[in-house]
Amino acid sequence: MRTTFKLLFFVKRNAAKKNGNAPIIARITIDQIVAQFNTQMEINPANWSVSAGKATGRSAEAMSINSMLDSIRSTVHQHYHGSPRKVVEKAKNNYFCS
Repeated sequence: MRTTFKLLFFVKRNAAKKNGNAPIIARITIDQIVAQFNTQMEINPANWSVSAGKATGRSAEAMSINSMLDSIRSTVHQHYHGSPRKVVEKAKNNYFCS
């Protein structure tokens, strides 16, 4: 049976803090089942590429955020290839417990 899988990172602009930064949210979709979680990272929305789903620029902050997003992406993909049915809970638990 074929499954659909999508991982999206986005900035929740309507939850911006006083310093102008907004949280980065991860959304996992498998066969129309959606789960999302806060990555515990934040960025100025002006430094975010919506189409690429990552921070723009070569600053230390952008490089650090993109590295963490790649780590989350890798973890989610590993869990998906191991057991697609339980990937959402496994990814969330692994990310928050490590």
